[in-house]
Amino acid sequence: MLKATAGGGGMGLQICWESSAIEEAFRSVEARGAALFSNTSMFMEKYVARSRHVEVQVFGNGMGGAVHFGERECSIQRRHQKVVEECPSPFVESKPGTSTELSELTTGMRERLTSCAVSLASNVSYSSAGTVE
Repeated sequence: MLKATAGGGGMGLQICWESSAIEEAFRSVEARGAALFSNTSMFMEKYVARSRHVEVQVFGNGMGGAVHFGERECSIQRRHQKVVEECPSPFVESKPGTSTELSELTTGMRERLTSCAVSLASNVSYSSAGTVE
């Protein structure tokens, strides 16, 4: 997947199903980035079709201090744009009666997600409100 770094809401995002599609996608994302954001920078990452989109809201003071305001579930999307955001995410911690496998995967996940997001914001002296996805 190629994505314009200045993009939002799925603008400038192109999924490449084969390596032969990367060159054309590169040109397309670059053009959209230039037209929409005056920025042609992009990044490449692995596209995971069956996944959850979870964000942690962070606020940083620009001097290494940061806090979080929980995580939110943003997986309900249409054309790569969020339609529903639910906070807290019902998928981050297992619920009573769920399978043992799920419980093992999600135990402590909320704490791990939020502490990692705060650590990232703190270490880069982030000075605004933002999300770690």
